Amino acid sequence: MLLTAAVGALLLLLLVTEFIAVVAVGAYAFSLGGSDATGAAIAIAAVLLIGVLWWAYASPRSYYDLPPARILVKLALLAAATYSIWMLWGATWGIAFAAAWIVVHLLAESPILPASE
Repeated sequence: MLLTAAVGALLLLLLVTEFIAVVAVGAYAFSLGGSDATGAAIAIAAVLLIGVLWWAYASPRSYYDLPPARILVKLALLAAATYSIWMLWGATWGIAFAAAWIVVHLLAESPILPASE
């Protein structure tokens, strides 16, 4: 029971860090636009690009099951999100996010967790 709760909490943290990453990239993309319409278009395009790449390569049930591509897409999103947070809210938040992302993803990929049945 306790292990199930821990796995559930870890999966929730995984979802939250990925959601924060996408929102941060979208917010930074919006800030790059000169006007509200341009910013919104850039933000929507950035979020859609992330979504398509994540669906195709990095999701647990990705369309293309290529481990090197999965790693590259996840690292690209980590880099983009860290840079976005750094530029929007400062170095401390960017570094804290990167550290949290890395810890959560390493724990989620660790072999100590029970396999889903």
